[in-house]
This record gives sequence, C-alpha cells and structure tokens, in this order.
Amino acid sequence: MEWQNQPGFTLKQFHVAHHLCAMKVGTDGMLLGAWAQINKEQHILDVGCGSGLISLMLAQRSAPEIKITALDIDPDACEQTRLNVMHSPWPNRIGVVEADFLNFVAPPFTHIVCNPPYFAHGQSFNDHRRAIARQTGALLHSQLLDKAAILLKERGRVSLVLPFAQAQALIDYAVHRDWFVHRLCEVKSKPTQAEPVRLLVELARFFKETEHQQLVIEDAPGRYSSGYRQLCQDFYLNM
Repeated sequence: MEWQNQPGFTLKQFHVAHHLCAMKVGTDGMLLGAWAQINKEQHILDVGCGSGLISLMLAQRSAPEIKITALDIDPDACEQTRLNVMHSPWPNRIGVVEADFLNFVAPPFTHIVCNPPYFAHGQSFNDHRRAIARQTGALLHSQLLDKAAILLKERGRVSLVLPFAQAQALIDYAVHRDWFVHRLCEVKSKPTQAEPVRLLVELARFFKETEHQQLVIEDAPGRYSSGYRQLCQDFYLNM
C-alpha cells in the first residue's frame, strides 16, 4: 500500500498516517504547528509528538539546518512518527526518541513545543494509550514547565496549545515562576462564541511585551475564516 493511502491526513507536502497511535491528527496540532514562531532556532523539541504532525509542520516551515527531536512515551506513537518522517521530505531532520519527558536528559533546546494532555485525571477512556496521551495525570502542566526550564537554553521558548481554562491556570503558574508570556492567541471555533475554546501560548524566561492575537477558525458553518486560511494555507490541500 502506498503511504498516501494509509489511514491518516494528507497535507500539501506530506502525509500523516495515524493508524498506530492513540491520538489522531486534529485541529489543536494544526494550530500549534502553524502558529509556533520559528526564528533562528537550532534545535526544537516536540514533546508528546503523537503522529509527528507538529514536528513535520515545523520541518516544512524551517531552514534545512534546523534539527527537530520528536519525543513520546508511547512506543506506538514513536513508531508512527518514525514512519511518517521516513516517508516525508525531511527524513534526516527529525529524530524520534521514546522516553518519559520528566526523565529525559539532553543538551539544551532553543524551543520546546507541546500539545499537552488536558483532560482531568480519572476521566474515562476506552483506550489506555489515549488516556496517557490526553490526561494530565500523566504529565502535569506545572511539571511540563519546570522540566522545560531545565531543558531550554537561556533565551529559549515554550509554545503550547490548551483549552482556555487550563491555559489560564498554566499562565498563572508560569508568571509566579519567572516565566513571561511573549505571545498569546485566543482561538474561537466561530465568531459568536463568548469565550475562546483554545489559547496558543508562547512563554520564555526573559521579558518581552506580550503580543496579543485573536483567531476564529470558521466565520460560517463549513467555511474557514480568512485568518485561519492565512495561518494554515501552506498545509491544507483545500486552501
């Protein structure tokens, strides 16, 4: 079977098969992979890489010399990412590591990206792997930031996507531990929503005025907004 025919999601420059891993390609990953700011990063760490979607999006967006490490605790997710990377245009730029992030030891990174778990611990899931991938009991957001502080270079950054309430709690924790919010994007599914459904957050350990953004995914049922199209037009086939 050709790789493009594997169950998954086909983008303009690569195909993401996701039949082996618990978490499938979704809007959260697309948002973060397109939004995370890439300057002159030398080495990016993708925590909880799942299918490898975000790593592949960052590889497409960045210069050839940029290296990316895709990390996951789930062996099936790591195998899925390895296969997706192998069949992508960037097989030599993304390294896959199977490890627990909290025990992970590596040279410092310039940027850490993560689509972290956010459902409350104890919520019922039929798939144990999906529970690990999506429950905060497996990786507390406070632990994520504390470990990131160890693994980042002095002026390194963390980019995350989270539901609104969890993101607010994470930001409250971060600012009391000398993190600064560099960029913040409020995401609504439709313009009539009173409150954002997601926040995209960029944090660092040095001061910078916060850049505030807003994004609506659909401005009408079944029609992507111009802002979302501009953000993701290099990836979606139908944009």
